[in-house]
Amino acid sequence: MRLAWFLLFVTATLPAETRWVQVRSGPFTLISDASPREAKDMLSKFEQFRNALGQLLGKTNLTVDPPIRITLFKTANERDAAQAAPMLVRGRDGYTIPLSADAPIPPAVLRDCTRLFLARNAGRMPAEFETGIAAFFSTIDSQGTRVTWGAPPASPDLDWARIHLLATTPEYYGRLHVLLFNLDKGIAPDAAYRNALAKSPTQIDDEVKAHFAARTFAPSDAPSRALSPERDLTAQPLDEDAVRLALADLLTPSSAAVYQAMLREKVHVAEANEGLALLALAKNDAASANAFLTSAVAAGSKNATALVAYARIESDPAKSRSALQKAIMADPNSAEAEFLLGEKSPDSGEREQHWKRAVLLDPRNAGYWAALAQLDVDRKQFADAAKAWRAAEQSASDPAQRERMHVARMAIEEQRLDNEDAERRRIIEEKERDINRLKASAVADLRAAEARVNGGKTSSSAEPVAWWEGPKPDAHVEGTLKQVDCVGKQLRLIVDTASGKTLRLLIRDPAQITFIGASNATLACGRLPAPRHAIIEYFARQNALLTTAGEVASIDFH
Repeated sequence: MRLAWFLLFVTATLPAETRWVQVRSGPFTLISDASPREAKDMLSKFEQFRNALGQLLGKTNLTVDPPIRITLFKTANERDAAQAAPMLVRGRDGYTIPLSADAPIPPAVLRDCTRLFLARNAGRMPAEFETGIAAFFSTIDSQGTRVTWGAPPASPDLDWARIHLLATTPEYYGRLHVLLFNLDKGIAPDAAYRNALAKSPTQIDDEVKAHFAARTFAPSDAPSRALSPERDLTAQPLDEDAVRLALADLLTPSSAAVYQAMLREKVHVAEANEGLALLALAKNDAASANAFLTSAVAAGSKNATALVAYARIESDPAKSRSALQKAIMADPNSAEAEFLLGEKSPDSGEREQHWKRAVLLDPRNAGYWAALAQLDVDRKQFADAAKAWRAAEQSASDPAQRERMHVARMAIEEQRLDNEDAERRRIIEEKERDINRLKASAVADLRAAEARVNGGKTSSSAEPVAWWEGPKPDAHVEGTLKQVDCVGKQLRLIVDTASGKTLRLLIRDPAQITFIGASNATLACGRLPAPRHAIIEYFARQNALLTTAGEVASIDFH
């Protein structure tokens, strides 16, 4: 009951000038019982951090979803009384950070915030860059509008040293954002380094090792924002119930008791049920979580996180979809809601639209990209599927996952080529059928005209015969057939030509091949025991995956 006592104390016994206030800026909301000046100064530090990270990435106004709430206690003793550890926590309706006005921001908090902003605002970069950037920003500091970075963390390593070298050396800093932009877009490291720094990765690695060995890690001035806490930030008072809810949302051991008290008092009913559901899920108590989520939705919850969790456990498809639609209305940036709504959509076109929005909102989610790629395959949109598999490969978080995505992408490339080839043949054959219909119609008109001229008698007793000319092979080769490779149901012929070159030709369907000079000829897989001289007619259609120059129409053995 320590938290319950603490809540009573802070909301009822403190004098009016120490009551809780709220300050907002960008994705941050800060609530505090410290002075308004201390509250504004702390929020200013987070805004300077966000600005410096954006400058490093070459991006402005970095966002994060869900947002971050900072709970700033007057003292560390007060924070400890609330049983809140100074760390970033995924809470009921967003991320929460408990801090105190009499202590600096812990490096672990800044490191975790950096990772959040990278995940929301940048594509997947090599792991050494992401860990290095997170470590580098864990020690950023600001005093008013003066911001410094580059102080070494407790345990500096080569990943941190790489970012320190590139961010604090004048020769490199102006070009670092170009390197990060290239890596963000999935450009290979060698090309990215040379394009941005005019050096290879190996050359930079050698400089990083020397820089790390020298141990001269001096901080330097970082980009800063012209932000005046007193002028640009506004503190607004918070009522008692809002403070109770925010402190309960820190998800401490006493939070459940506070949420239950709110339900008894009929205060913040939806939010209290959401918090109790989250605590139940943390204990793997699915039945209780289900009951609390159902009550939260019934009470009019507008929390996208809670609505998505409810949609996952709701067995009624209509209710589940309705909850997800409400989640998207509450938070248009909820990638999870968009993806789940796509999963529950019976129409493949509608599913594709939701999944495309999901990957735009969460481009690092390889699972979302893979699902979109498979949907494109099912819809025979092979070019789009190849792009989605490539994005999935880039967003993969580990080498094993990346390799699986790469294999899938290569397989889809073969399907794409085959589909394009089949589509070209379909168009050619359709045009030929149209031509033949026109020819047959012209012959019929001619015969009708002759009949009219001859008084109803045709010029010949024979029935008119329509003709058809199928596609003719546009290439041929004379040489020695020495080997037949079996590729699934297809065959690949290896032919030594008369000019001394080796030619590979594809047989898609052996049953459709015309054999001349051997009416019952067959082609067995493997190297022929006695190579046979042949003239082969073929269509000059290349297949890059099978390395064939054409498709066989007929074989004339000699």
